[in-house]
Amino acid sequence: MLPVPTTAHGAEGCVGRLGGKVKQREWTRTRLSLQRMHEELNKGNDSGREIKVMLLCGADILDSMVTPGVWMESDLRLLLGCGVVAIKRQGSDPEKLINDNDLLYAFRGNILLVREWVENNVSSTAVRRAIARGQSIRYWVADEVKAYIEDRRLYLPEQPPDATSARGS
Repeated sequence: MLPVPTTAHGAEGCVGRLGGKVKQREWTRTRLSLQRMHEELNKGNDSGREIKVMLLCGADILDSMVTPGVWMESDLRLLLGCGVVAIKRQGSDPEKLINDNDLLYAFRGNILLVREWVENNVSSTAVRRAIARGQSIRYWVADEVKAYIEDRRLYLPEQPPDATSARGS
């Protein structure tokens, strides 16, 4: 696959067509989501160059990749073959992890490590959880991201939990 620059518009269009993982009701394997995105982006692409889709994640996901039983090795080989962009997080040592693990080491040329110049330890999981609980994400994400999430009503539960039923009343 050849890398092709993508624009925010292109990514938004893809999420709009696919519904993205945010609209799914159940867990989906990452490999399947990325394959689907790759197919959709390249379906109408007449540029003659294939659009490359890579996994963007925090470096902590690399830790999970070497934890037995978390990932299927066949999925890892496909993901690592396509490429991973991992953002270094405080307390993680992705270079050591890659060097110490044979599979990650074999695909080290496809793993791009990005250093955070301004420390941001807010995880996407924490952001989604806060939204689902009706809590503010102001100051956690950029105003434009917050507006995008709110405009599309992303990550909201189908029905707010009934606090009285949880207490048994």
